[in-house]
Amino acid sequence: MNNREKFGFTLIELLVVIAIIAILAAMLLPTLAKAKESGNRSACASNLRQWALALTMYLNDYSQDFPAGKIPNGTPGGPSDYNEDDPEWSDFVAFHAAGQGDWVWYNALPPYIAGQPLWQIAGDPTGFVQGKKIYDCPTAAELPSQFDSNRVVFNYGMNYKGNYWLPGVNYGTNFSANMVLRASAFVFLSDVRAHSSETPFYNSNPTNELGCSHCWVTQLSSRHSAGADLSFLDGHVSYYKYACVCSNAITTAKDPGNPAINWTANGVQVP
Repeated sequence: MNNREKFGFTLIELLVVIAIIAILAAMLLPTLAKAKESGNRSACASNLRQWALALTMYLNDYSQDFPAGKIPNGTPGGPSDYNEDDPEWSDFVAFHAAGQGDWVWYNALPPYIAGQPLWQIAGDPTGFVQGKKIYDCPTAAELPSQFDSNRVVFNYGMNYKGNYWLPGVNYGTNFSANMVLRASAFVFLSDVRAHSSETPFYNSNPTNELGCSHCWVTQLSSRHSAGADLSFLDGHVSYYKYACVCSNAITTAKDPGNPAINWTANGVQVP
C-alpha cells in the first residue's frame, strides 16, 4: 500500500461545511446591511445639516426671507411644457436667462457651502449627475435609477407648505423666518421620495411625484429603514419613522399633526 495516502472530504462533510457557511452568512448579512444603512443615514443627516447651515447664512443675508422650494408652473421664461414636479436641466437655463428662479433653494443656497447653483451646472450636468455630492442621499443612490439624463432628480426636498394660512405671503419674496413660531419644529428640508420602490408609501400611485425639489408628507421618502431624515429651521436634524410623519388616507398621505413636526409657520395642521 502506498504510504502517501490521499485524504479528502467526503460529500457529506462538504455539504455540512457549505450548510454551516450558509447559516453564518444568513446570520451576518442582515447585521451588515443594517450597519451599512446606519452609515448611509448618518451621511444623509450630515448633508441636511450642511443645507441647514446654508439656509441660516442665506436668511441672515436676505432679511430672514426664505428661498423658494420650487419654481412654480406659470413662472415667466419657462418652456411651455415645464412641470414643477418633473423639471429638466434645460428648464433651469431658460429660467435663469429670463431672470427667474435664482431665488429657489437649489440655486440660492449652494454658494454658501462652496457649491454651484443648478442653473450653472445645467449646461453640462454629466459629471455632476455621476459624482457624489451634497444633493445625494447614499441610500437613494443605491436604489435602481428610473430617470433619463435630462431629468433632474432630487433626493432632498424643501418644505413648501410653510406659508399655508398666510394670505399674500410667498416663498422667495416675503415669507420670513420671523413668522415661524417654533424654529425647532418647523421643517426646512427632508428626504424626498426618489424611487417608486420606496415603501411604506401612503398613495395609490407608487410613481407619484418622484424626485421633486419640494416636499411635505405626500412626497416624503421612507428609504431609511421605513423612515426619513428631516432638517429643521433651528439647524438640527432628526430621524422619524414614516408613520410618525404621515398618516394613511388610502389615496394619499396626510399630516397627522405631530407637534414635533410643523409644516406650517404657525404650526397649524395642513388638511
